[in-house]
Formats: sequence, structure tokens, C-alpha cells
Amino acid sequence: MVPSRRPRKKKNKRAPEHLALAFGIALALVGCGGEAPPARAVGRTPPHGTNDAGADAAGDGQREEPTAARIAASGPAVAPGMREHARFDESAPLDRDVVRGAEKDTCARIAFAATASVRASLVDGTGAPIVELPAAASGLLGTACARRGDVIVLRVIPEADAAVTRLRGVVWLSP
Repeated sequence: MVPSRRPRKKKNKRAPEHLALAFGIALALVGCGGEAPPARAVGRTPPHGTNDAGADAAGDGQREEPTAARIAASGPAVAPGMREHARFDESAPLDRDVVRGAEKDTCARIAFAATASVRASLVDGTGAPIVELPAAASGLLGTACARRGDVIVLRVIPEADAAVTRLRGVVWLSP
């Protein structure tokens, strides 16, 4: 008696490539195509049940200034799937290129903290606002996307006539 042979299933050698491509597309859509979360304070959060996010533990009303490192530590929560591109510590008013002449479509998200209230926005190459955040001492800007070769500029203007307004923040890009 001759044993019966069952036909063998052919292995799909391209399956890992298709899976990687699908994962890459999904990651890009989440990072670039998703709706931006609402603007929110970044850095220190108040203890449960308190209203003053800026009061220190001693309660003397002094505001603790978040560092760029502390803001960057919030990256996985505020910019999932994005990579850290730059940190900055500058004074306002500020016009800073975030993306200029990118080789491919790019999305940006920026978290910042200022020593005084500022108006912050991400604008395109023509100066038209992509994302705006009016009157805040800290916040999250983005997601703002630019096509290959386009520009995204961070524009920050102090709200009041502050002598010096320090601005610290982190820029995340995708992909």
C-alpha cells in the first residue's frame, strides 16, 4: 500500500514584508493623520484636589519652571510614535523653523513652558497658522503636518509686556 501524500501548504515568504508595511502605514497615520489632542499644560501636575498647578510644595506661591528634560520626559504621553527632534531654551518673541525643506512628508508636535503667558502657533511657509494656542504659559501644539519641501515655523509672542519671557520646549517629528 502506498502512503497518501497530502499537498503541502506553500509558505508565504512575503508575509513579514506585508506586515511591516501595514505596521508602518498604521504608525504614520496615527502620528500624522490623527486629530491633535486639546492644548494642555505640560510639566508639573498638581496634587489631587488642588487647583494651583504652579504652587510649589512649600506653598509660597513660587512657580517651578519645567526644564526641557522634564518636558521631554512627557514625550511618550504627548507625542506617541514620534521621535524627539530638538529641545530649545530661548526668549520670546520667537520665530523658529521646526521643519524646513523636509525630504518627505513630516508632522510635528511641540510641548512648551514659558515664564509668562504667550500666544503660540505653528505656521506654514506663507505665514498662515496651522495650529494656534492663545494665551497660555504652557501647552502642546500640533499635530501640524507639512508636505515634502514645505516649512513649519514655531511662532511665539508674549501676551503681556513682560521684560523677559523664557521659553523651554521640545519638538517631536514623525516619521
